[in-house]
Amino acid sequence: SGKTSLLEAIFFLGRGRSFRTARNETLIRKAQHELLLTGRFEAGESLRPVGVRYSREGFEARAAGERVGSLAELATILPVQAIDPEVHRLVEAGPQERRRYLDWGVFHVEPRFVEHWRRYQRALKQRNAALRAEAADAVVRAWDPELIESGRALAASRRQYFTALQPHVTDAGQRLLGLGIELSLSDGWLAGADLKDAIDHAWPRDRERGTTHAGPHR
Repeated sequence: SGKTSLLEAIFFLGRGRSFRTARNETLIRKAQHELLLTGRFEAGESLRPVGVRYSREGFEARAAGERVGSLAELATILPVQAIDPEVHRLVEAGPQERRRYLDWGVFHVEPRFVEHWRRYQRALKQRNAALRAEAADAVVRAWDPELIESGRALAASRRQYFTALQPHVTDAGQRLLGLGIELSLSDGWLAGADLKDAIDHAWPRDRERGTTHAGPHR
């Protein structure tokens, strides 16, 4: 009894959320105002305490007594990955699930990846908003340099991690299934082309449909 709840608590300490529900407020005990989780984990030869507090007013995390500024910082302190009955969605669901899996892996081995990811997401959001608002071409394309620079860095980090992951997937396939498993990765634009050229090529379609068609988000 309670095995999954224990795993859920460990996951919450590293991610600031549950892997079973998207609504953290449902985890608060009835008639209580907040939830509090604390734990200790090995960091080298010492034990490092980490704690998270969640209420309807917000979220707070501390590690070794110091305030943790973001969920991304929390995840670098205590990296966790859940393998649950929904893991089949990695294959059956849409590409967003596979991008999320890939990005979490890159995040834990490439310190600057989260910076590139945030910059790209911000530029993409602003560019798409300008497209939907039917802003002038110059207003929309003012976001292109940031989109291209951060998008190139994001895609390069993904591909480096993907290349390192491939032999482990092949080995697991041989041991578990007796089959050779191969993975392929699309950067989100035509193979062999530069992201700038791909964005330029997609511009008429972007303008017509009000969204950005080339880039790592694809």
